[in-house]
Amino acid sequence: MKEFEAARLDVHWSSGPDDWVATDGERVTWSADGKEQSLTGGLKDAMGVQSADGGSLAVSVATGSDAAPRWSAYLFDVGGRHAGPPRLVADHLPGALGCLDRAGDRAATIGERPALFTLGTGRKVRELGDFSSECAMSRTTTVVGAYAVGKSEQDAQAVRVTANTGDRTAEAVTSSGGGLGASGDCGVFLSEGRISTMSPTGQPSSSEIRATGLRVLPDGLTYALGPDGKVTRHRAAGTGSACAVT
Repeated sequence: MKEFEAARLDVHWSSGPDDWVATDGERVTWSADGKEQSLTGGLKDAMGVQSADGGSLAVSVATGSDAAPRWSAYLFDVGGRHAGPPRLVADHLPGALGCLDRAGDRAATIGERPALFTLGTGRKVRELGDFSSECAMSRTTTVVGAYAVGKSEQDAQAVRVTANTGDRTAEAVTSSGGGLGASGDCGVFLSEGRISTMSPTGQPSSSEIRATGLRVLPDGLTYALGPDGKVTRHRAAGTGSACAVT
């Protein structure tokens, strides 16, 4: 069993006891075949997120003061057994990266003033609203959700579906949480306890599939967690402004 010296170690990716990427209170640390390396810098916060295809891991770290943290993001290749060495892909971010698509060279932040960035240069493409609780991304589309704080799972939330190129954006107000996803030009989310879809140029469309949670894979395969606790498989697809889950 692997023993760590740090009192707190958050593991963001692992393929085994000797291959992992983690952060503690001061460092980003990774191991390949048991050989550890670290980046130091006095971290205030850290967050890790994998791309939908599982091939890339972005580790966002905050340094500076608690009142005005400075967010940066490092990218690891994690498609195989070992994590490749990290590279700094973005600095001076408004928040942690919440989703990314390596093939489309895009990533989006969450929190206050969320924004869409290029992974290759760290250049901001556009802002994505005032606040984002979570996001999902395909090669062509980014979906962000801003959830209200309330007493139930049926509180209002705003969903924004934005094209990764150009300036097309569609918005919808829904009334149930449980995750969101993206496939092609389609944003997938829950509304009124059912799976709904929307493209950057369309209107929200509700299906007959009842769900309390969902997961969308890059090829459109969608797993829905039903109210009875059973998981069913569906597919999200669409062309132009028309999206649907069947």
